[in-house]
Amino acid sequence: MSREHMLPVWFFIGILLSIYGIIIFFTALGDWSQPSGAILSQLHPGLWGGIVLMLVGGFYVLRFRPGRKKRGLLYCLFEASQNRTSDRSTDLKLGSEPRKEEL
Repeated sequence: MSREHMLPVWFFIGILLSIYGIIIFFTALGDWSQPSGAILSQLHPGLWGGIVLMLVGGFYVLRFRPGRKKRGLLYCLFEASQNRTSDRSTDLKLGSEPRKEEL
């Protein structure tokens, strides 16, 4: 199997985390009216744990989804800075007057 057609394992991990988060979240909602006698049960840790698992799973699914371009945030910032500096250097090479904004 070629490398282009392989799905990253993190995509499937994200799906699993999201499913577990949904299950835990709805189970905790069911236990909302009758919390157990455990210490700190009034904080509803199952509810918060389900929310955290859904958020982490959603991040992994979006980050490693199939068909996504492989450009990260740092790459985009670097490319934008290179385009900005190349525009200024061509203005100066052509001998044009500096823009009023740059003064």
